[in-house]
Amino acid sequence: MAHQLGLGPLFRSLARATPLTLGLGYALSSATATGLYYWGRLEQRELLSSVGALCAVFAVSSLFTIVTWYQNDEVARAAFFLGITTSISKVIAFNVAVVIAAGPNGGSSLLAAGSLFGIPIGILVWSIAFGILISIGRRFRHIVGPDSARGNAPIG
Repeated sequence: MAHQLGLGPLFRSLARATPLTLGLGYALSSATATGLYYWGRLEQRELLSSVGALCAVFAVSSLFTIVTWYQNDEVARAAFFLGITTSISKVIAFNVAVVIAAGPNGGSSLLAAGSLFGIPIGILVWSIAFGILISIGRRFRHIVGPDSARGNAPIG
């Protein structure tokens, strides 16, 4: 499917990136998408909210596609990477939403700081969920990502 949309070369080049680069790119795009979404909601601008939501869906779909079909990491390593990246990105996106919605006053800063305590349990829960999804997704690699199944995927 990615090959039909012309995204195969982009996903292959992103699959060669280091995990830190890939994770930071996802965190930045997730925070930007959340900021656009909540700014559009506060200003009653549906187009801005829709653009933010579409950016978030594209970021999540791209990261999952790259890790599942365009990298050859072990399932446990890939699931743990996605769990860490998703948990930290959710906290960053939540903090962006709190600052946009409430402003940088004392109460919102305390709420945003409290969200950091959810990271460890989020990593565990998301890692288990992504482990299941990755193992299922790699069974369908030859159907969904045929260019990655032919050996064009980088080993990373």
